[in-house]
Amino acid sequence: MKDFAKAHEKLVAKLVSLGGQVLPGAELEKVASLPTREQALSMLLGVLKAPIQKFVATLAEPPAKLARTLAAIRDQKQAAGA
Repeated sequence: MKDFAKAHEKLVAKLVSLGGQVLPGAELEKVASLPTREQALSMLLGVLKAPIQKFVATLAEPPAKLARTLAAIRDQKQAAGA
């Protein structure tokens, strides 16, 4: 509707209906920029998943740091021995 209104300047939205609510025509831009249902659900899933991912990354960091430290010590000893 938004694209059609741009192409046809004489078409002016007086009212916009969304979910049983009647909004003024000026709200057409806001309504047109709303995400689709699938996009909104994927955004919600990302928000719900973020704390869990951060928690898992925090739990995995100490063993990873230990492995990097041991690898650095090993590399230093090999460099000193070579």
